[in-house]
Amino acid sequence: MYGVVVCPRCRRAKGVDLSQKTTQCACGFEVRVAPAKVRARAPNPRELAPLVAQVSAELAGGLKEYRKATA
Repeated sequence: MYGVVVCPRCRRAKGVDLSQKTTQCACGFEVRVAPAKVRARAPNPRELAPLVAQVSAELAGGLKEYRKATA
């Protein structure tokens, strides 16, 4: 199972394998996967990429425009 977590330091969305204990963010912060809030879940990595984009748009405040562009 895969999921989208948000880095608490830089507020960037990242796709992760939920069986891992930790993941490294692009900012260098080590995010613990277990206590982190999972914003979205996907059964495989192929379905994970659009979820990461959607959560990133949601964090940036442009979810409505993102959905309009992908429709």
